[in-house]
Amino acid sequence: MNDKKIAINLFISKTNLNFKDIKKIKEIHLGYTNKSFLFILKNGNKYQVRLGKNNNIVDRSIESKISSILYKNIFLYIGSDGNAIKKWIDGYNPKFIFNKKKLLKKLIEAIHKLHSVQCYDLDIKKQDYLEFIDDFTKKIVSEKWINLYLSILEKHKDLKLVFSHNDINPLNMIYERKTKEIILIDYEWARLNNEYWDVANFFRETNLKIKWLKYMCSIYPDMDFNILLEFCFVCSFFAHLWSLKMTETKKIKNYRKRNLKKLNYFYSLISN
Repeated sequence: MNDKKIAINLFISKTNLNFKDIKKIKEIHLGYTNKSFLFILKNGNKYQVRLGKNNNIVDRSIESKISSILYKNIFLYIGSDGNAIKKWIDGYNPKFIFNKKKLLKKLIEAIHKLHSVQCYDLDIKKQDYLEFIDDFTKKIVSEKWINLYLSILEKHKDLKLVFSHNDINPLNMIYERKTKEIILIDYEWARLNNEYWDVANFFRETNLKIKWLKYMCSIYPDMDFNILLEFCFVCSFFAHLWSLKMTETKKIKNYRKRNLKKLNYFYSLISN
């Protein structure tokens, strides 16, 4: 059964609707851990139906734990396998086609608000920076990268932990048309982590110049730019290790190639 049919069966089985109620189905996102469809109904209502992928890599329990806090009943259904049905947010993925300063300010506000969420009673695990370091990866990655990675983590091991999205990138953001705010979505990588990770990881996933990293750092309360730059390297190296654990598809190879450019760039900035 193909993914579209699986999505249809999921939607019908978890709602009180029938196939005849569906006007249009559109594939909207094929990521590394999800595949999503937009369901447009004849009555005008819209829903996102998400199919979880690579569940051996992602802890799917986290999103269900925090969904009531973050999403305000947006989910109709969420399963431990990553499959989900949620109300459609009327907006679009911001790709920096308008005022960068305005958009980045809204993003930092959204990140800081997220980091203020109190969720310590929900048993959310801490970020495991060593998750993908083993005998296999040690043989094929640069020793200088591993040594720098471990030294940065040791140096900053006492940073305050906050609730972190851990995978902020333009595809996991929606600019909501009505409120004109940034909505962060897809929390399957959420962890307790330090405040620097989300800003650093977002910057790694873009082609923005370093001046915009400095700008984001300047408006996040009490953030140190040198530490942020170090975590840009940390995020890039973690992403590289993750990519080595994924199935060697063309998409993963291209992702790794792009990320390696960032990894080398951040290494050159902080190792001199």
